[in-house]
Amino acid sequence: MKTMKAPVLDRQKKTITVTKEFLIHAGQFGTQEFNILTELKQTFPDFEVIVHTIARNDEKHAYGVLTYPAMTDFIKGHEDDEKREAALAEFEAIQKVAKTMRGSYALVKKWFLDKYGKEFKTYQDEQNAKKHAATQSHLLYTLEHE
Repeated sequence: MKTMKAPVLDRQKKTITVTKEFLIHAGQFGTQEFNILTELKQTFPDFEVIVHTIARNDEKHAYGVLTYPAMTDFIKGHEDDEKREAALAEFEAIQKVAKTMRGSYALVKKWFLDKYGKEFKTYQDEQNAKKHAATQSHLLYTLEHE
């Protein structure tokens, strides 16, 4: 059986902090977690049980579609004829250097976003808006023709 992270007591806040997984197991009669939580609640009846949550950064932008081919296509479409070949050569060089290091994708992604971050985010926002508009127009068409 896998051991769970033990509950954390905060006597000042009067809380018992548990993981979601611990709480699930504590809800099953007779489990070790059930017994631990029952004993804690008996010892500290005025303490509140809370589930530990990881702080999330809502400002962080995810680049799930940012693959090497997507970067290449963006460079090809973004740069003018004069700069395109040089930019693609630089991109290839960055990839070669990064392959020799740990976290190669992260290094290439950082280079790409440092160089094209604002433009790529604008491009992504435009693509998402087009997809949304297409979906909305399809829904309207479907509703009108039912």
